Amino acid sequence: MARILSIEDSLTIRKMVEMILRTAGHEVLLADQGTTGLELARTTKPDLILLDYVLPDLPSTDICRQLLADPATADIPILLISTNGAAIRQLYAESRNVRDYLTKPFQAKVLNSVVEHLLAKRAAASGDHGSFLPTTDTAESEPQAPTAAPGEAAVAGEARAGVAGARTVALRTVLNGRFRSIAKMIPDLERRRGPLPAETFYLPFFLRSDLLAAIAAATGGPAEAAQPQIAGTHAWVGLDTTLLYLGRTAATGVFTLQLEGEVVTVSLAQGRVVMVGSDNPRAYCAGAAYNFRAVPVAAVANAVSVQQRAGVPFFITLCHLGLMPDPGVLEALLRDQGICAVQRALVMPGTRYSFVACEVLPEAARQFPLSLEMRQFVLSVLRLVDDWLEIESATGSVETVYAVVPEATEQSAHLVLSAAESAVLGLVDGQRSLQGIATAAGQELFGTCAATYRLLRLGMLRATAAPLAAAANPA
Repeated sequence: MARILSIEDSLTIRKMVEMILRTAGHEVLLADQGTTGLELARTTKPDLILLDYVLPDLPSTDICRQLLADPATADIPILLISTNGAAIRQLYAESRNVRDYLTKPFQAKVLNSVVEHLLAKRAAASGDHGSFLPTTDTAESEPQAPTAAPGEAAVAGEARAGVAGARTVALRTVLNGRFRSIAKMIPDLERRRGPLPAETFYLPFFLRSDLLAAIAAATGGPAEAAQPQIAGTHAWVGLDTTLLYLGRTAATGVFTLQLEGEVVTVSLAQGRVVMVGSDNPRAYCAGAAYNFRAVPVAAVANAVSVQQRAGVPFFITLCHLGLMPDPGVLEALLRDQGICAVQRALVMPGTRYSFVACEVLPEAARQFPLSLEMRQFVLSVLRLVDDWLEIESATGSVETVYAVVPEATEQSAHLVLSAAESAVLGLVDGQRSLQGIATAAGQELFGTCAATYRLLRLGMLRATAAPLAAAANPA
């Protein structure tokens, strides 16, 4: 557990940060002004400070400078937070105690990830803040064979330790080289990124087949270890972001999601979703609009067995048995239950995923292809998210102002939007806050925030520092 100080004038953000970090097990101190925050920092000496870029009484530059000038607080890392990414990137580059920054709105999992990373770096106290891995050679901690019995087992143990040490050094070299080079490119990449969401833009730089191949070579793995082309966790790069990337790059292959107690497979052809399977028939069939009692018990047992063994959707087996003659009903069930399966992966903490390219898809995907456009599919998945904390973490304060990205008009022409989504997209103008949009649309605030959340995740909206006509004082 760490002691973390949040200096933030927005009550909504303070409460959200407090809830997220306390849930993660940290002690959280709160200050709504810079002067109060400075005093708390000096008296409590927190492990980390979350600092809002604009405060009512003191500029954040002064706060960083005063903390750095005081020996008692000089080594406390600062995580800078604001809606204005360009401004905080400049302060991040100039202030030695600002170790990272977040732009509002941010998700709970993103805040937790950044906080844990900064705390780990401080605990390691390596002195090299540009290194992806600690500089200490972890081979020194490898267990050694007992010296009292210098037989074959001892020799083998020493050999294993030596190999592990060599692999550790090689792996560190690969990762440090890759991520340090990317870090140096950040200013140029940010200029090129423009309005694109950061997760989507940076995904190809981190989840690359050549990086996985280099890791395999460094650790002595076989050539097959270069597969899958993409692998990661939802906490690192969002599942929806990765799916959108696979759609945009017209990928063909199988995207596998590892949930607790279930493996979900998404078959893709040229970036379109053609089938979603699962090895857990109970989870897969839950909530389906289908009369299961009308199906013979033997047929149910058969369908369950096939799905558990091969991941073939329950309803496809019923079709093979002649119990589902209407292709329209089958298609609707495969689509709806597939969307639900991916939504379970989206909201479940710790979901791992991987993508393997292949020209020949599973037989069920070839026999009953859905051919769902990826952006529409992801939108359908996001519509099932009703977790207020998740939505509020992404959309931020009700006073947040949004603008439509240039590509959104073209994108919306290929999407079937709900009434709430269309209303939000039509009312976002770089002037209205979320509360203002809800009022203008005559909608409940939660409905407006939920629709905004979905459009944000699709990369159709971006948060602005202030109304575009009055952006002289960015927050």
